[in-house]
Amino acid sequence: MNYAAFATANGGFGIKVTGARQVGPALAGALSEPGPALGRRERQPRRTAANRQGRIQQAKKFAEAFLRGQPRKATIATTLFKDKIE
Repeated sequence: MNYAAFATANGGFGIKVTGARQVGPALAGALSEPGPALGRRERQPRRTAANRQGRIQQAKKFAEAFLRGQPRKATIATTLFKDKIE
């Protein structure tokens, strides 16, 4: 959802910032507005092979620990799965 456009459509000040150089002017614009203001900083996460590999290892270790030490593992796993689907 474009929250900046939503804020503007509802009478507020909305701005979407996509780069670090836009933060200062966006903040100045938001503070100069008499009404509500909403700013959003768009950021692209860095996805590297090492990062993905680290997450895979972290997920494996979590699953091992979860299965080994959790007395209500079936209930928790079902809840996590349902939440992810929703």
